[in-house]
Amino acid sequence: MITDKPPTPNLGAASCCAIRARSLRLCELLRGCSSIKLLCFVEPNPLQLGHKHKTEMEPVTLSILQLLNQHPVIAAVKDTESLNAALESDCKIISVLYGNICNIGAIVQRIKKAEKYAFIHVDLLDGTSNKEIVINFLKIVTTADGIISTKASMIKAAKAQGFFGIHRMFLLDSISFHNIDKQVAQSNPDCVEILPGCMPKVLGWVSEKINLPIIAGGLVCDHEDAVGALNAGAVAVSTTNTGVWQLKF
Repeated sequence: MITDKPPTPNLGAASCCAIRARSLRLCELLRGCSSIKLLCFVEPNPLQLGHKHKTEMEPVTLSILQLLNQHPVIAAVKDTESLNAALESDCKIISVLYGNICNIGAIVQRIKKAEKYAFIHVDLLDGTSNKEIVINFLKIVTTADGIISTKASMIKAAKAQGFFGIHRMFLLDSISFHNIDKQVAQSNPDCVEILPGCMPKVLGWVSEKINLPIIAGGLVCDHEDAVGALNAGAVAVSTTNTGVWQLKF
């Protein structure tokens, strides 16, 4: 049964293994991109990058990956109440799973004022279409750092506008798993989010299949789920569970 009861933040051997696994995974990913390595010391403070978009994506990408390595819990918010809690939490990245074209600018502004990164799940934004023009709109009216979408075309458009692109994928069966390569080739994301995120074995398969950072999202309900996902190769977990937000790694 899923509850909002905060888990006991006991950092045993499992958490230590999760930290090592996540750090090794990040090193492997960074070694695969020489342009990112050369920019390693250009932006030493990743929180300074969120105030405006960069013309080059590489330093932004690197800083977010570094930030995820240090703070691997992403607060996913679905209403104003959960946003208020996320702003008070230690989570450095907030995924916005609600809002509309009238209030999304104000929502992102609150996140940026708290010196946190803002990712917008564009598929869940009311008042928009499924066309890429919505990305242009978000570029104009918000100072968001990243875009989340299940649609390859949206992620491709987001990256063209300088956003950090997270391609969200639901792995429901073997067909969806074997289709990952095709989707990644179409969207060329900075990161993929795999749902549900409480399947360590499947996350391990994905980690071996693609050379991209993985976020585990959906049904990450407690310390065990989070550690299992990180040990399996995920660089971070994304959850609406406020108890998981309190975990330290």
